[in-house]
Amino acid sequence: MHAGPNDFNKMAAVLHSRYKNENHIVFQSKNNKSGQTHVGIEQLGIWFAEEVVACLRQHDMQLRGIKSGKKHLFSFLGHSLGGLIVRHSLALLYGEDLPIDYPFRTIFDQRYRDILEPTSFFTLSCPHLGCRRNNGGIKRSAWRASIHAFLKFFGKTGTQMRLADHLKNRSVKIEDTCILQRMAEPDSPFMHALCKFKFRTVLATTHHDVSVPFCSGSIRTVNPYPEASRGKPDFRIVGYSNFDRDYERVFERHLQFEAHSDVVIGPPIGEQSIRVHEGDVLKNDSAVYRYVSEEGIVSYGSDLKGTEFDETAGEQLEHYMHDEKRQMTFLTDMVSNLHKLSWRRIDVEFRFRDHLEQLFVHILPIGSTKNLTHTKVLRELSMAGARCVDAGVSMLELDHKKMLQSMMQEETQL
Repeated sequence: MHAGPNDFNKMAAVLHSRYKNENHIVFQSKNNKSGQTHVGIEQLGIWFAEEVVACLRQHDMQLRGIKSGKKHLFSFLGHSLGGLIVRHSLALLYGEDLPIDYPFRTIFDQRYRDILEPTSFFTLSCPHLGCRRNNGGIKRSAWRASIHAFLKFFGKTGTQMRLADHLKNRSVKIEDTCILQRMAEPDSPFMHALCKFKFRTVLATTHHDVSVPFCSGSIRTVNPYPEASRGKPDFRIVGYSNFDRDYERVFERHLQFEAHSDVVIGPPIGEQSIRVHEGDVLKNDSAVYRYVSEEGIVSYGSDLKGTEFDETAGEQLEHYMHDEKRQMTFLTDMVSNLHKLSWRRIDVEFRFRDHLEQLFVHILPIGSTKNLTHTKVLRELSMAGARCVDAGVSMLELDHKKMLQSMMQEETQL
């Protein structure tokens, strides 16, 4: 919500370098910058969709592979709020099933749908489940009050992140449910558009991300990972799921910290804990998540469903649930609906020396360090962010290779 057009510069540079010998377009949104992101996800999605169409028209000659029957791969990367903006914009770009009374129109030319192949949808530290904090106890309630007060500075978008937008205008039918809940409804144009992409991936940071807690970023109800150790800023992948074996060589070089001698607190997790088995399936209103540890299979299970009091409306709200650490609250059906799609997950850990360095954890997955000027710390954090960017871009690169192979196989069968 306080991003800028240059935040993706490092990731864009890596993408350009990987595809320098191929015909490609890397587009970075410029409309959804700090100061313009308070108007709500709907308007932000419209602006982004219009930017995408404008970009395609600008490169129209480059995209005219339709004459030879050639298709172009079409992928989206979204960081933080940007992931939700992309999800909403996809309903406009691919929204042939939009309701007649829906207030936004489809703006994607059919010609582009014919020549662009939806390939990879990839979010990094995106609040898919919102940013609503959980009540309970003095400390937790005070933290919730401070986070929610901060979100109120971001206007309609902040209200939507608190899952409170459905309380603002009950006379309008489309506002009966919050926007994130509507975007997760199985028969919605938002979910239908997501289904068009062959690969759907979420990357989330296990700890210290105040803006987007792990469960929201990874669409889970449980965080099975111990808290990150202290030491020189570094990065590693601690878990991944739903990837086939071809991706193991992409991730294997990032499974350990580069400099183990700097660890101050806590032992590193062994390699056996890397491969995460898909779980977190809602069943009988409970969530169970399994992961492999050095001791074997460990299971977490508890009834996480609850009722909470909404401070803005002064009423009890049912159908909510919280993660096992009670860091945040989200809607039960929103989680279960999103789980009806298959998601690939990358769980990453950033290591820091102190709390000041931890402030950068939210932007490191895209290699950004904002306005940090301390040379040594900047270099260390940049190297940690660069490793995360390398992992993400390498995954995306392999997605494209696999998609091209699949398309070639389909052509030979015709």
